Amino acid sequence: MNNLQIIGNLTKDAEVKELGGKKCMVFTIAVNDKDSKGEKSTMYVNCYKYSEKTGVVDYLKKGGQVFASGKLVVKDAEKDGKRYVNINLLVNTIELLGGGERVQQSTSEQPAPTPQQPEELPF
Repeated sequence: MNNLQIIGNLTKDAEVKELGGKKCMVFTIAVNDKDSKGEKSTMYVNCYKYSEKTGVVDYLKKGGQVFASGKLVVKDAEKDGKRYVNINLLVNTIELLGGGERVQQSTSEQPAPTPQQPEELPF
């Protein structure tokens, strides 16, 4: 069974694109790791979520932490004479975990009501 589960941070805001005639949310997740010597490394996973329901894309903002799972697709590539590997994830499940840019709701200009003192009870 081919199933990859990752937790990482979005490298930029997600986008909705049309790929092969279908709507697809496209985003990249950076996954940080340390090797046995304690040296840090980062792996970038290109994610594709095919769905007609793309409203969640408004919440997939740069820096936000997400959990994603789905089918791993690895492809070899070559650019400028250098070989590298593209790590792709065909997403089945995505969960927002937090972090990143916060969207604040606008509040009215009126000041918040002051709490009232409770009436004294006769006992």
